[in-house]
Amino acid sequence: GGGMADALSAADEARLAGSGIGSLSTEEGLALLDTSRLLDDALLLPIRVDTEALADTDAEELPPLFRGLVRAPARRTAQEAQPETGTLRERLAGMPEHQRMPALLKLVRTHAAGILGYSGAEEIDLDRPFNEAGFDSLSAMGFRNKLTLVTGLKLPAGMIFDYPNPRALAAHLGEELAPEPDPGSADQDGAGAFAEHEVRELLASIPVARLREAGLLASLLELADAGAVRTAGDGAERVGAEREGGTSSIDTMDSEALINMAIGGAGD
Repeated sequence: GGGMADALSAADEARLAGSGIGSLSTEEGLALLDTSRLLDDALLLPIRVDTEALADTDAEELPPLFRGLVRAPARRTAQEAQPETGTLRERLAGMPEHQRMPALLKLVRTHAAGILGYSGAEEIDLDRPFNEAGFDSLSAMGFRNKLTLVTGLKLPAGMIFDYPNPRALAAHLGEELAPEPDPGSADQDGAGAFAEHEVRELLASIPVARLREAGLLASLLELADAGAVRTAGDGAERVGAEREGGTSSIDTMDSEALINMAIGGAGD
C-alpha cells in the first residue's frame, strides 16, 4: 500500500494544500529517505511546503515551525483584520433583519467548506453536525480561528461542540453581532405598537378604583387637563373636583366616559 497517505480523502488533501503542505508521491518520499541517510542531522522533516499558500494564511493560524518561512509583509494579524470585522458588523447592521441570518449562514458554510476542502458552501448541510462533516480537533481549531478573525468575537475552544451545526453557530454569531438597539427607540416603538382605539379599549377595561389605588388616576386627569369640562355620555361633568379631593363626579362616570375624557384631553 501507499502508507498513511492512502487514508487521506480528497477533502483531506485539499485541506493540507490550503494549509501550505503539499503531498509527496511514494517515489519522492523514498528518494528523500535515501537522501536523509547521507546527512548528519539528527532530525529532518521532509515535506513539500507551498510558501504562497502560507503567505495567504493568517499569522495566528500558522504553526510556529512555518512562521519563519513567510516574509513579514505577507503576514496578517488579528489586529490588521479588525477593519474587516468592523465592516461585517456594520454590514449586518445595515441589513433588514430577515437578511442577517442568511448572510451569517453563508459566512459559516463558506469558511467551513474552505477549512474542509469542499468545493463550495452548498456542500455544507445546515443541520449536519460539524463532527460528521469531517471536522477533527485540528480543523476545528482552524475553523474557530478563522471565524474569530472574521467576526472579531472571542469564540470558545469547543465551538463546534457548543454550536454543533451551521444553523446553531450562525444563530450564536447573530446574537453576538446583533446591532446595538437605539436607546431612544424603545419608547417610540412601544408607543407606536398600539393604535388609539386599542389604548382606549385597554384603559377602559381597568376599573376606576384600580387606577386610583395604583396612583394613576391623578396622572390621567393631569393629561386630560382636569380643570376642563369634558363630555360624558349625554351630559357634561367637571372633573376638577378630583384634584381637590372630591370623587363623586368621577365615580359616577363609566369607564368609557373617563377614558374618552382622559385621551380626548391629552390629544388637545
